[in-house]
Amino acid sequence: MDYPIAEMPTNVEHVDRHATPSIDPGETRRAGEPDSAAPTRRLPLRAISPLVARTARLVCNAQAASIAQRLPGIEAWQARAHDAGAASFDLFDEPGLLELAHPAGRIFVTFDLAAHPALDIAAWPARGGVTAPADAERALRVAVAGVILEPLLARLSTLGLADLHVVRLMRNAREIATRADVARIDLSFTLDGRAHVAFVAIEPALLPLLEGLHASQAERAVQAALQSPDAFAPGQTTLADCLVPGRIVLGARHLSIETLRALAPGDVLLRSLASTLSPLVTGAAEHAAASAVAAWGTPGLARLHAPVTIDKHTLLIVKEPTMTDKSFPADPGDSLASNQQESPIDIGELDLPVQFEVDTVALPLSQLYALRPGYVLELSTPVAEAQLKLVTHGQTIGYGELVTVGEHLGIRILKMAHGDGPIQ
Repeated sequence: MDYPIAEMPTNVEHVDRHATPSIDPGETRRAGEPDSAAPTRRLPLRAISPLVARTARLVCNAQAASIAQRLPGIEAWQARAHDAGAASFDLFDEPGLLELAHPAGRIFVTFDLAAHPALDIAAWPARGGVTAPADAERALRVAVAGVILEPLLARLSTLGLADLHVVRLMRNAREIATRADVARIDLSFTLDGRAHVAFVAIEPALLPLLEGLHASQAERAVQAALQSPDAFAPGQTTLADCLVPGRIVLGARHLSIETLRALAPGDVLLRSLASTLSPLVTGAAEHAAASAVAAWGTPGLARLHAPVTIDKHTLLIVKEPTMTDKSFPADPGDSLASNQQESPIDIGELDLPVQFEVDTVALPLSQLYALRPGYVLELSTPVAEAQLKLVTHGQTIGYGELVTVGEHLGIRILKMAHGDGPIQ
């Protein structure tokens, strides 16, 4: 077999994920040897719906904030997507629900009515009332709300959301809280120096329109850049469009050359993954979230790193990205611990820093610049089922997969670079 290490051959036999590997913690052992270790099992992960992921891509980036803050008086814009039931009404003294209608779909805005006393006359039921108003009274309240909210509708119209109109303004805001068929966004911003907080629910039918508006705003920015004297020629790929490969760094460990030479398909490595991945083990607390580091760039060089939480097909960025040339910028616990020796050693005992990475998604430079906490990336393969790469000094030297041994996470070797000869 003469396979380039950059590609995993399709005819290599896939190791059964449910086989029972054997391993001496900290070392490697052939999987066929008997051992009392518990059988491997699939990794349970908290699900994030595609709707939440789509919404996060729309609002959780610097471009969306830049577009919003172009409106007069808007500052400190922050947005976050979440699942149904995640919002808390404790922030509001009197939760109110504003329903807006557009030809493409409806928007529901939950906010604090007590902070907007001018809207009290338009909200129903009337204060202290228990029944819905008659049609005539309801129409009157909607008309009054439309007049009071005209500045808001005008601002939304400048963003491209024309044809919006008020459907109702209710005091009870909880009816929308449990609906799972809407995209939810938590908003906070200041308008003319006054802080505002709102929970926004958008019907999925309206998302294509919002995505189109977002794209058109970005296109205007590109066209403006092309008017500069140093603009690229038409049809030429700009630097901002260059795709940068991405990976998830699941852990790192020092392994000697002799150990790497001894690794063969079926062997399992323990104590090699970051301690922050422990929630992937069956039986971990349901509220816990597995976390790792996502990296974009070339291994071995300076890369963009962002702490993320892991779901089956999604990554959620939880902190601001940073640029570093360190192999593993996050604290991997004791996964890089190694006994230091001052005396000369045989070359076979030389330790190499090995990282365990999973390919994610390549992003253009313009999108990397826009990454912010709350941004969600969709993966083609769940992390728990993806093929891992063993990387040292920027070079891929092997492939593996995630398994569990008892309550511990491990890496089962699928193929090593020295399958046809020793590592040089």
